[in-house]
Amino acid sequence: MATPLKTIEENFLRLVRIILHDLPHKLRIYFVSEYARKYGSQYGNDTASGTFFLSNVLPRNKCRDAEVRSKVQNGDSTAFDCTTLFYCILYSGALLQPPMRPRNSRNPPFNSSELIDQLREHRNMLAHSPGTEISQADFRTRVNDLQAIYQQLGWSSIDLLQAATGPLTTAECFRLQQALLSERAHNNALDQIVQSHDGRLLHVEGMLTHVPYVRRIHVCITSIRQTKPKL
Repeated sequence: MATPLKTIEENFLRLVRIILHDLPHKLRIYFVSEYARKYGSQYGNDTASGTFFLSNVLPRNKCRDAEVRSKVQNGDSTAFDCTTLFYCILYSGALLQPPMRPRNSRNPPFNSSELIDQLREHRNMLAHSPGTEISQADFRTRVNDLQAIYQQLGWSSIDLLQAATGPLTTAECFRLQQALLSERAHNNALDQIVQSHDGRLLHVEGMLTHVPYVRRIHVCITSIRQTKPKL
């Protein structure tokens, strides 16, 4: 017989249910709505729509993550995960302007991109953290924060609250744990890509003391800027 979960573990899995199930669903609806608003036509959930969207991505924001690029190219928004949706909405330049609020700013967000960016931060706290527990107080704070963001974006929070309070079956606990492991593995891979790019930047900085390499430095910096991944 499986060992019963503690409340702090159940709270954590309910948060996983919100972030990995309810949030992507809301982001997909938002993506499709913003697409229709900006381009004056319905998003078709097909390769033609994906190709058209990619054609409107700003050159400097071209996605270098092969998995994300493949999902966008395929065009089926029902298969878009949080990473893909945050790229499309926040970083592609094809929908919203990137958030301008400084990281860790105490000022409240004042536009949609900053609210979406707050959701991204909530998701990253889960996806990049090795923990599997959360206290009742922290859980309520996170849920209240998410609910407030939903309301500011005009989203219904009914599903969010149901996910936060609904019972957890053994089968669902297993599915949520596996989904979290997959999400964290993907993010670890992206972190390694970023670290690799940072290493290349440090190498270029070291070359600055060598005048004969100036032309080569310019080429390297241009290449790195064009390939820096968006998370």
